[in-house]
Formats: sequence, C-alpha cells, structure tokens
Amino acid sequence: MRDLVPVPAERDRGEGWSVVEFLDGVLLEEAPQYVGGAAEALARIGSVEFETPGLINADGSITSFDFGGKSFSHMQLENAEVLRWIGQEAAESVLAILENEADRRAELGAESRLVHGDYNATHILVHDGGVSGVLDWEFNMSGTPYMDIGNLLRNTEPQYHDLVESGLRAGGMDPPADWKERAELVDLGSHLEFLTSTRSDEFKRSCVARIGRFIRMFTRS
Repeated sequence: MRDLVPVPAERDRGEGWSVVEFLDGVLLEEAPQYVGGAAEALARIGSVEFETPGLINADGSITSFDFGGKSFSHMQLENAEVLRWIGQEAAESVLAILENEADRRAELGAESRLVHGDYNATHILVHDGGVSGVLDWEFNMSGTPYMDIGNLLRNTEPQYHDLVESGLRAGGMDPPADWKERAELVDLGSHLEFLTSTRSDEFKRSCVARIGRFIRMFTRS
C-alpha cells in the first residue's frame, strides 16, 4: 500500500490499540485547494483489484456483502427511521430512481477494487502541496471507487470539484462523462444510513437536503 499512497507505519499494537508514526501535514478540510491531490491518491488506491466485492478479512480473503438480496440503499429505505425523516413521497421517488438506474447500479456493484471506505477531508493529510498521509483505514473494502469519490465530493465545496476530476485522471482513472452521477448513486446509501445514526438532528436535516438534491438531479436526467 505504501508504494501507492503515503500511510503511517505501525510501530506497535496491542489488544484494541495501535501506535503509528507521525506524519507531517494538515487535514484536507483545512486546505481544500489540494483536493486534486487527494483525488489522485484515491485513483491509485482504486487501482488495486480483487476477485470479488465484499469485506476484506485480516488474512486478505473477501467476505461477500449480504444485504438480504437487496441493495444497501433498498435496505435503508425499509427502515422506519429513514422513512420518518424523508417521508413516503421522497422514498417512492428514490425507489423509482433506483429502478431506472438498475443497469448503472449493477455495473457499479460488480466492481471489486480497493476502497478506503471513509475517504473524507478529515482523513487526508496534505503537506507541501501534496498528500502526505491517508489515515483511518478501518472501513476498507473491495468495491467501487465511486464510494470514495462520493465521500470526497460530499465533504468538499463544489468550487473544487473540477479539481477532483483532474486528480482522478492524474492518478490513472478515466472517469466517464457521468462520473458525478455514479458517485451520487453510490453515496446515496450513506445519506440514508446517517438517518439511522445517533448524529444530531441538524446533521440529519442536511442529509435530508442531500437526498432532495439527489432526487432533483436524477429527475432532471
């Protein structure tokens, strides 16, 4: 991994704890103008391929995702707390979009590349104009890089999103014209899941607003 992106070396570990080396830098959220470098690192992470999507075990084997025969987003839409927040009309709109996007979703769901799983601006260090560290890998998995892309877009101001595309290309990806829509389709599951969390009501209202924007984006399409 360290030949692809900078990660801190582990120095010691015990039951429930780990000590890693210090890396210079500030969090990307403090220096968002360097998001292109973060996108380039994301593309390099996604260059690692596995045989199948799923959770990565300690021995390197993969355990397939099990959402009861449904997609993750479909499963979340059955949660009463999600429905309480977004309402039945919005839920039906999302379900219709998911049905219309079945082919694109199937393509994304079949991808089996290394995914960080929580690739946001609080887990990326930048220093001297480049990425100096990618931190907190506990949610890594085999899946679609668009999970990380969606997370990065969600946690970056729109004025920097063109830098994301150029960074992906610099890292070896060739994002298609609909790359943002693909990222939104994958990131939808996170918006829905947050509504079942213990996060604040203010944060959950921001998730509802993102789901509304998602509906408008794909309704216009």
